[in-house]
Amino acid sequence: MKSLFYMLKLRVCGIKNIERPVEINFYKKTINNDFDPEKHRIKAIYGENGSGKTAIIQSVKILQNLLIDKSYL
Repeated sequence: MKSLFYMLKLRVCGIKNIERPVEINFYKKTINNDFDPEKHRIKAIYGENGSGKTAIIQSVKILQNLLIDKSYL
């Protein structure tokens, strides 16, 4: 059986050009059994050049690799 993970909040610091902690809340309500993740997908990340868009994506990819492969680091 495949485990499901839902990212409700992301706090990033020290990746690429993000020097101070940045926190992103993806969902602010309580999650219950009838939660449908299809209704709450991220469609885009936007911002100025150098604002950390790629660093956010890279941090999510690192977390994904850590969850999938215990020997990632």
